[in-house]
Amino acid sequence: MVRRRPRHSRPSPHRSWMIAAVVVVGVLCVGVVVAVARGFSSAPKVVSAPAQVAPAVQTGQAASAEQTRQPASEATSKPTALKTTTPVQPAAAAVAPLPDFSAKRYLGNPLHTVPNSKHEIALTFDDGPGQDTGRVLEILAEHKIHATFFVVGRRASKLKSAVSDMAAQGHEVGNHTWTHPEPGAVSEADLAKQFDRNQKLITDLTGSTPRFARTRGGKFTDATMANLTDRGLILALWNIHSNDVEPSPSPEQIVKNATAGATSGSIILLHETNPNTVVALPAILKELERKGLHPVTLSQLLADGSRASN
Repeated sequence: MVRRRPRHSRPSPHRSWMIAAVVVVGVLCVGVVVAVARGFSSAPKVVSAPAQVAPAVQTGQAASAEQTRQPASEATSKPTALKTTTPVQPAAAAVAPLPDFSAKRYLGNPLHTVPNSKHEIALTFDDGPGQDTGRVLEILAEHKIHATFFVVGRRASKLKSAVSDMAAQGHEVGNHTWTHPEPGAVSEADLAKQFDRNQKLITDLTGSTPRFARTRGGKFTDATMANLTDRGLILALWNIHSNDVEPSPSPEQIVKNATAGATSGSIILLHETNPNTVVALPAILKELERKGLHPVTLSQLLADGSRASN
């Protein structure tokens, strides 16, 4: 008789243990593979961040605020040219020193002319700086001429760069009070304080202490003269007035007024705040050249002068 094998025979214990071991090992392998895969997916992408910024820079598109701040080394290496248009530091570092002369020789008396043998005259501009100061400086530079600017402190405090530009281009800056008061409108003590305040501002902006002062309309008292002398300031007036104040004459008339009586050692008064004066300036310089007269700063005129004449 043939015996049939039972359909549901139980596996041996040894075989069951082997199956279980294989299952466990398989589970462990799967877990390791999953863990490694997750680790790669969560690693920091150091290449992707620059790739996002580069297109905006290369194509000229506007970058976000965060992009413009990164990296810091690039932001700090770019030139900031706009900061130089409003100078904070004195401009005198690049300015040649004004010529020396004996100040004591001229203190205590109003200065009108300084005769010399070099056919020099002094061009002086009052009441600035103003909206036309830049154009005046351009014209003087084109003709290689240096002048003296008597600036009003209140205006200079609002147009600091204009005053610094005057000194940087070799011009001389003089003291024309702080508020440009009418003669007698303030006390002598207050007027002295105005000179002091403006003196400090000009020194800070140009790096050079003003040597000359001028009152409005050239008016002064003995007390005014004493206060200026105590401060080492020479009262610089003029012997030729262009009469370019209101009501303003035509540019042609200003040219005639400023040059007709000019001789060696003359001090000519102009106002840079008058648009007609700015128009007339090139013709004034041309006419002075025709007469053989060379405009210089007041300091240069005194350094080359033989004597002061009142």
